[in-house]
Amino acid sequence: MKSPEECELDETAEKHNADDDTKIHAADMIKNFESDDSSVSDHDEVSISKKSPKDQILWACENGKLDFISKLLEDDPSLVNAQDSDEYTPLHRAAYSNQPEVIKILLKAGANVNSRTIDSWTPLHSASKWNNFKCASILIDSGIDINAVTNSGQTALHLAATNPSAIETAQLLLMDFKIDLSIKNSVGETATDIANRCSPFAYMFSISDPVLNPLNTEDKYDFEDLE
Repeated sequence: MKSPEECELDETAEKHNADDDTKIHAADMIKNFESDDSSVSDHDEVSISKKSPKDQILWACENGKLDFISKLLEDDPSLVNAQDSDEYTPLHRAAYSNQPEVIKILLKAGANVNSRTIDSWTPLHSASKWNNFKCASILIDSGIDINAVTNSGQTALHLAATNPSAIETAQLLLMDFKIDLSIKNSVGETATDIANRCSPFAYMFSISDPVLNPLNTEDKYDFEDLE
């Protein structure tokens, strides 16, 4: 089984016939894909107190500091949609750091559930990439666009498919009636294509295929025709 990084590398390199040097360079880029240029993650409670409120809320949401978050939002409600240099919001930070309780606080405070990073990642992309399925579930229940695509055409399901450990998140996404398995990324692959190459749970994709599973339609729970 290939690692998520190897799967992402393969899907790019195979399409462009990359040589070994190019593959190595691409692998380095993939491994550092979600690096935090603002370096907020490097702080502790003492040093973060000297930073701006924006840096403080981003750090607090990534580290699950519930009381601190509440205090910051009480002082300045607009911080709920603060952004770092890559346009990650507190909601993104909480999603990729697996902080479901933080997500609840942020959404209650009016966070934009469909906020985008500079690469057009939504918080659902961040949660799905790392199999933070509790976070993903809250975001979906809050009305996030489950089929939103990044600048490279990746849906949350594409990202879950690159992670062999993301079976819970993949199942959550696949069971949603709104999921669109036909979406292709910038190299022409669907999430199913990636799962078939990288994931031990590719068989689950049949759950959302209306041909293989006729119950998976918008009329599944419409019993009017039975009367």
